[in-house]
Amino acid sequence: MNRLLIATMTYAAAAAAFAEGWSERAVAEIKKEKMVVDAIFSAPQSLWVSVTDDGSNRDGLAQYLCLVVNDQERPPNSIITISIWDAAAMARQQMKKLGQTSCEKS
Repeated sequence: MNRLLIATMTYAAAAAAFAEGWSERAVAEIKKEKMVVDAIFSAPQSLWVSVTDDGSNRDGLAQYLCLVVNDQERPPNSIITISIWDAAAMARQQMKKLGQTSCEKS
């Protein structure tokens, strides 16, 4: 009985550690994109990505980055919000949102 409990706890801890790693992998992949200046999870369900503002709406970029995030083995039945921000405005301590999407994984 004790061995079963220990094995179950070990498996649960390993699964939790792997599940937490998806967000770091997602940020690393997103930062490889040419137009991305920086990317961070500002909260567990909120991904902020900064880019250079070229005057275009960046909802499409947010939707594309949702696919990138989902490729990183994100846990199912979760929703994150991906927000695209103007990097220059952020450097001036201002917030200018360029795009956003709700990224679901079922």
